[in-house]
Amino acid sequence: MKNIFLNAKYLVIALGFVTCFSACVDLEFEAPIAYGICSAESTANMTIAELKDMHVFGNEELISDSIIISGVVVGDDATGNFYKKLVVQDETAGIEVYFGSTDLYNLFPNGTQVYINCTGLTLSDYNGVTQLGTIEQAIMGDFICKGSSDMVIEPRDVEIGDLGASDISTLIRLSNVQFTNASAGATFADAEGLNSINHTIESCDNNDVILLRTSGYSDFAGFFTPTGSGTITAIYSVFGDDQQLYINSPADIAFTSDRCGEVVVAGDVNEDFESTTENNLDVDIAGWTNIAVKGTRLWRGKDFDDNLYVQATSYNDSADEMEAWLITSAIDLSSDMKLNFDSQVGFPVGGHDGLKVYISTDFDGFNFATASWTELSGDIANSTSTQNVWINSGDIDLSAYSGTGYIGFQYTGSGPAGQTSSYRIDNVVVEAN
Repeated sequence: MKNIFLNAKYLVIALGFVTCFSACVDLEFEAPIAYGICSAESTANMTIAELKDMHVFGNEELISDSIIISGVVVGDDATGNFYKKLVVQDETAGIEVYFGSTDLYNLFPNGTQVYINCTGLTLSDYNGVTQLGTIEQAIMGDFICKGSSDMVIEPRDVEIGDLGASDISTLIRLSNVQFTNASAGATFADAEGLNSINHTIESCDNNDVILLRTSGYSDFAGFFTPTGSGTITAIYSVFGDDQQLYINSPADIAFTSDRCGEVVVAGDVNEDFESTTENNLDVDIAGWTNIAVKGTRLWRGKDFDDNLYVQATSYNDSADEMEAWLITSAIDLSSDMKLNFDSQVGFPVGGHDGLKVYISTDFDGFNFATASWTELSGDIANSTSTQNVWINSGDIDLSAYSGTGYIGFQYTGSGPAGQTSSYRIDNVVVEAN
């Protein structure tokens, strides 16, 4: 179907179509269609897949043809995880529909069948996702009406690796998956700084992973992600090359089974970061955990003078607070052990003692929020240390601890408050006394 951009003649055509659209739902023209119930005479003349096929990525098309689509709302803004949009799906595809108002769930909650008059709306895209809109609140009744309620869209059962372009903006279900160690037991998003956060979900069957993105404005941003494994029902999306999921609420996640995979407990730790870390990339070492507790920044690899180490900093960070933890893999404490590491401060700010080291024996690799952490004492870089000079901690006795333990390096700072010192660690060794 040919797309024609609006001109002066289109205004007459559009007015005629709106009148027809109002009549076909058997309502008075002045009546707010959005609040009414569509009659059986309301029929779609195009599928969502056909509408999306009209769009050329990178362009914007103002729709002048007489097009009505129909679908069921599978994503609404009831919890704040979607903003000024509904995700609508029919039997062929799904699409994001944008509005100029919020609290759309009061009119069009999930499970509501909707009819959308596309004439006068624009097809566009953002980082790989086709979008339709914008429908302003004052004229909402000219573009959308609702039909049956409590409709059910059965999610498509799919593997992460099989997700493709045709699944974008549709409801899918993944089974036998879990949050990775770094993402399990963490808050869904940054409820204090109102920042969105990506968490990683992994398959228990293979190495496939996918991101779950949650808005910092959602009312479950401060809730903790589940630590088990199971199924997740979500709306599939993309952001450029990244595959992403969005949920309507934590109830969409049923991780009620035990975690898959085994925790490897090492007899010791000897990590100099030379072969496991890359410059300016977030630390991602097998068995280790890198967590953003406040804000979104993590520990990163840094390279200076042919030496790779790890660093955390709130320099130029816009978050009100930053707290990042780098936690070692599991350590067998059945023998008397000791810890030794090097630390350094860069660009120190007076009074900003942003580095501490802890031990936990009830952390299990993912339950950070509920684990107990005991601070350890040693020679650690602080705000009065000479910058860019490595300080050895000395041997820190761990013989008072037994079972399985983890060493956690905590960085705290705040860009807006000027607590922006950079703290670095290297040569982390845990071995027998």
